[in-house]
Amino acid sequence: MKTLHLPEEELIKMQKFYEEELSKTILKLSHIKNVLNELGSDTTNIEINITKPELSSSAPAKDLSEVPQARKHKKSGPKSIWGNFIIKRLRQLEKPVPYSELVDDAMIYFKIPTGKYKNVKQSILNSAFRLRNLHHKIDTYGEKGKKEKFVGLKKWFDSDGHLKKEYKEKIRSTKQH
Repeated sequence: MKTLHLPEEELIKMQKFYEEELSKTILKLSHIKNVLNELGSDTTNIEINITKPELSSSAPAKDLSEVPQARKHKKSGPKSIWGNFIIKRLRQLEKPVPYSELVDDAMIYFKIPTGKYKNVKQSILNSAFRLRNLHHKIDTYGEKGKKEKFVGLKKWFDSDGHLKKEYKEKIRSTKQH
């Protein structure tokens, strides 16, 4: 078997990781044992016997604060319904839409009471921000001197970030009606 020569720092990180995993597993096992005991199960006989006190199920994992911490990636929560709604709605309408129209459409589509308007508006603004800045799926367009901003799919904008002429015309034709 091939021997790996790792720097001391890497070895300490690996050791810490596996000690934490062992500690988590012991805590989980202890919890399962307790729940089964409370349920009156006598089919399992689990004995947790750890020689290092810092890894026992009653003691927390040892503190290695002097060792540089590796960043743990948090698992993302459930995907927002708003991002999917924005993309889907833009594709359906095939034109840039003002934020206010997106919010109104969402209120109707999801049958949300009018008292929740501010919450829905904020959720849509947050999702649009993520779609624009993190995922690069949408962009915004605003005419000079006007407060109203329009949201559009990224492919509706040219490489300079300007709304393509055909989509500007769709906005103008909608305003006239």
